[in-house]
Amino acid sequence: MKRVISTLIIVFIAGGSLTVRAETLSSASPAAVTSRESRPLDPSVVERHFEQWTRSEPVDRTQRQIMREQRKMGTGTRAMIIAGAAVGGFFGGGALGHKLENTFAPCGCDDPGLKGALIGAPIGAVAGAVTAALLTR
Repeated sequence: MKRVISTLIIVFIAGGSLTVRAETLSSASPAAVTSRESRPLDPSVVERHFEQWTRSEPVDRTQRQIMREQRKMGTGTRAMIIAGAAVGGFFGGGALGHKLENTFAPCGCDDPGLKGALIGAPIGAVAGAVTAALLTR
């Protein structure tokens, strides 16, 4: 019973709004309706708008496409890139430190270049992580 009453109320409200719209349209004067449809366009207005559309529309459309293409990188992706750069920098810095120590201060010990590798590895890791963080903004 409640469902039938609610359906009748909805039909009554919808029918009432349709009646109001029909009365509103019928009350408009025919001259007002035809004047909007048959109003001639001024050629100078059309020419001015045509020049504006041809100049500004491709630029606006291109800017919108560029904005869509420049989506922000996800946080997880950025974190993975920075972590990868830190690992790469760690090994690169270690190799560079090892090479520099053997080139400029060679020692005749059992582990030549170990001190340079231990110093260069964390420096390379920090440098790689900071560089990746700045480039992925």
